[in-house]
Amino acid sequence: MSLVRQDLELNDGELESGLALEVERGRPISVDHSDGERRWAPDCVVRAKNGWDGRVLAKYYCEIKTGNASFERSQGLVMEELAAQDRMLKIRVKIEDLPVLN
Repeated sequence: MSLVRQDLELNDGELESGLALEVERGRPISVDHSDGERRWAPDCVVRAKNGWDGRVLAKYYCEIKTGNASFERSQGLVMEELAAQDRMLKIRVKIEDLPVLN
């Protein structure tokens, strides 16, 4: 939440109903490119809202990668197109020591 507050430049108490984050699974998005249509399905979409029933303040398209996994070319192209009008989060998770399940 602090990342969203910082991005939207929100101070405590600034929103009547508080900040609510709604997360949903991403759906495929297509954009026209000079090389043809490109598709990407974000891992999730986060909507920042003024309270649970309030207006949407911002929408974040998220792509989550683990370790040193790279972004596919078409992912990057669609993400760049969307970034011109919406917010993008590229999230990299480093997994070092996983517990061993017996």
